[in-house]
Amino acid sequence: MTAVETAGPQRPRCAVVGAGGIGAFFGAQVPPARGQVAYCARRPFTRLRVESEIGPFDAPVHCLIDPHSVPADWRGLDWVFVAVKAQHTRSAEPWLARLCSPSSRVVSLQNGIEQREVLTPLIRDARLLETAVYCGAELREPGLVHQRGGARIVAEDVPLAAELAELFAGTAVVVERSPDFRTEAWRKLMVNAAANGLTALTRRRMGVLQVPEVAELARAVMTEILPLARADGARLTSEDVDGLLATLQAPGSAEATTSMYQDRLAGRPTEHEAIYGAVVRRAERLGLDAPLHRAIGALLTGAC
Repeated sequence: MTAVETAGPQRPRCAVVGAGGIGAFFGAQVPPARGQVAYCARRPFTRLRVESEIGPFDAPVHCLIDPHSVPADWRGLDWVFVAVKAQHTRSAEPWLARLCSPSSRVVSLQNGIEQREVLTPLIRDARLLETAVYCGAELREPGLVHQRGGARIVAEDVPLAAELAELFAGTAVVVERSPDFRTEAWRKLMVNAAANGLTALTRRRMGVLQVPEVAELARAVMTEILPLARADGARLTSEDVDGLLATLQAPGSAEATTSMYQDRLAGRPTEHEAIYGAVVRRAERLGLDAPLHRAIGALLTGAC
């Protein structure tokens, strides 16, 4: 582990809470001239290497491993990226209590439609940016990330999103600012609901969605979300379901994995509550039912 150096005033300080595949990848993309990055991790690492289709590269490494020992000059940071899996958000509270201040900019790189209600009590009045992340990144071992495909962050078209786009300008990260983020959030939830649970339960990569019976189940799962999304103001239709399923079934995606698949193979808890549980909770509020999500959530609960 290398010691965290004190950043000069002209150099923003950034922290990544959760140095898994997603967190380590996006932290590594922050240009050194625009920010010094500290990785808050359970297991320290001295080297960060990203193997990607755009070519392998190494990034500077500064690790923090104990939230109760964060140096005073690493509190109230400019940027805090929350990249822990949704089921571990509460365990990140000690980190967020020390890293965040009202002037901090917090970016959620998590799955689910409940990011704001879960994170807001933990970030000390900091500005929060919810996102939908599209990036295939897998942590092979501490400090070694394998990434495939593009790296896209979709966020609401607000000033904080423009600041995030400036931070990543000229890198492999594309920041899209949407005037209709509610639709984008539900669209990403549909992708997660169709892909994560089915790959985790079958223990197969994304190619399993090319099996006709599994494809029909994936379509039914996404269709079950439509009335809930529309009730929340999202502009999604059955044509979106068809398009998303076609994308998930693309031949180039067959060997891709999902985070829930990775956790399932490793015997770790999965974030099914943030995906399937969130759908069930929203359905209950609306007086509706979501039997497929309830069933998949129950199976994943039993499998953990």
